Amino acid sequence: MSIKNLLLVVAFAALAGCTSAPIRNVSDAPVVTGSGKAVTADQVRTAILGAGKGLGWSMTQADPGLVVGRITLRGHTAMID
Repeated sequence: MSIKNLLLVVAFAALAGCTSAPIRNVSDAPVVTGSGKAVTADQVRTAILGAGKGLGWSMTQADPGLVVGRITLRGHTAMID
């Protein structure tokens, strides 16, 4: 394989990784476990707080039913609620 062909393969592989997907906001959807068991709002809040903190997010409960997360990486900040 020539260097030109190798560069083409690398370029196509890089372009294949450049995809985007729309952000889906889910509101008022029931939360159930994998077995179909319903969970309480407190269980959902605890799971969200634990998962966010485990991934390096600063997670706080702003209001009842609202958790706010913030993360800063390499000079960029993202906030979620």
